[in-house]
Amino acid sequence: DAIIRNNRCRFNGLGKDFPGWTTGAGIEIVNSRNVQVYDNFLEDNAQEITGLQDSRVDGGNHGPWMLSDLRVERNMVKTVLAPGYGRTGVIEAHPISGTKPFYNNNHYRVAGNMNNAFILDGAELDWNAWRAKGQDLGGSYQRI
Repeated sequence: DAIIRNNRCRFNGLGKDFPGWTTGAGIEIVNSRNVQVYDNFLEDNAQEITGLQDSRVDGGNHGPWMLSDLRVERNMVKTVLAPGYGRTGVIEAHPISGTKPFYNNNHYRVAGNMNNAFILDGAELDWNAWRAKGQDLGGSYQRI
């Protein structure tokens, strides 16, 4: 279990070789259970708030490694980077077997040239497709 709150994350991971992956995120949650991420400010990171269900699911001393019960709420995200950077969402190298991540009441200010600022279920998504998946129904999205 973890709570990540009240942080300012700016300009992380910009030298990364893999802009389409979760590395270089301002906040990245990997194979963790019961994590809450709220009241953070993120700006121009290689990726913004991401979760990763990695392929190491066969366990360890504490059971399977999996991303489950991730809640991301009330964060402010601003990104003006090139398309492919600055995304929020979840990448699954292995299907998520626990509770799907839940994003709500987050506020995004995104560069006008960035159409797909979100990633979920193996696809890059625009704001409308992100919301159609049940994410950020209480959030807001503004092009800057």
